Amino acid sequence: MFRRIPVLLFFLLIALPAGYYFFLVATLSHPEIPVVKVQSLAMGTEKSLPFFEVMSPLPKLDNLWILPSLEYKKGPPDRYIEKISLIFSKQGMKAKEKAIYFGRRTESNWWLSLGMHLAELPEQSQEANFIGTAIDFSTRGAFPDFSFFKGPLLKIAMLQVANEYLANSEKVLIQDQAGIPAFLFINKSSDTQQKRARAFFFRRNSQFRIDYVADKEFEILNPEEFFAKSFLVASRQDALAYVSRNLSEVQFAASEVKTISLSDTSWPLSLLAASLSIDPSSIDAYFHFAGLSGLLFKSKDLQTTDTEVVDILRNNVLSTGFYAQDVAPQSFKAAEIARLARTLTRNLE
Repeated sequence: MFRRIPVLLFFLLIALPAGYYFFLVATLSHPEIPVVKVQSLAMGTEKSLPFFEVMSPLPKLDNLWILPSLEYKKGPPDRYIEKISLIFSKQGMKAKEKAIYFGRRTESNWWLSLGMHLAELPEQSQEANFIGTAIDFSTRGAFPDFSFFKGPLLKIAMLQVANEYLANSEKVLIQDQAGIPAFLFINKSSDTQQKRARAFFFRRNSQFRIDYVADKEFEILNPEEFFAKSFLVASRQDALAYVSRNLSEVQFAASEVKTISLSDTSWPLSLLAASLSIDPSSIDAYFHFAGLSGLLFKSKDLQTTDTEVVDILRNNVLSTGFYAQDVAPQSFKAAEIARLARTLTRNLE
């Protein structure tokens, strides 16, 4: 009887890990999700802006308005703007669409760290290439050649990593950007839910993300087209120079100030929001962003009963006021933003 115990233990040592692996394959594999490799597309006649170093197209502005939304989150001046949203809508259209741009971040997934360590992929594209390999394994069962000892653990790590990205997705697009893959995950559709898609771009070990959201259907934003036209700019300095050059060309006539509209401010406000995403320590950008949001809030031509628009404009001024205090608390411009914020919130007190 006792001689059978080592045999039983040996069987358990083999059977339990194997059973766990097959359980993961059954629950975390996604063979039903199509993965499509797409070519990058050149920008057309539409305008484009870099948010957090990702150059992205903007929809054409005919009968369309764009409103940036800035949220405050305290932190060091080089990284405390976590995300910036652009809200899109058309005249007479109640539903809205949104592009949410997230700043540079490092992935903290334990399985991803383990997998990258075991796979020994090239340093400059380690994270993106591992995610691409994991998606390939989860959807098609394709697995590269690894040693007998690394293979089983790598497969488990890949299934865990891929599932985080593929869960609730119905389609994946992969675009090659100078040897580094970028990804677009189209969420499953539902008549009762918002339409969503998520794009991820990578540089070294940093990740940049864009979320596309529609209240109903995507009529203004086309996630697949916008993803194919988006790319990481060569450097932060190039992105900032591009935005500064376009800002220098923006002018308003004195007669337009009191009747400024959402359409009038779409481009300059978007430029200022892009500038803040690249250089979050610029007191000048905060000053102009707050001032233009305040002008629009008080404009006679705003004429909207949309409380969301009004709240975004007010919150833009409040958020820039907090950021200005972080960046240059003793400056005249920080004091002016604070004064403007008080005038917009006086009727709420």
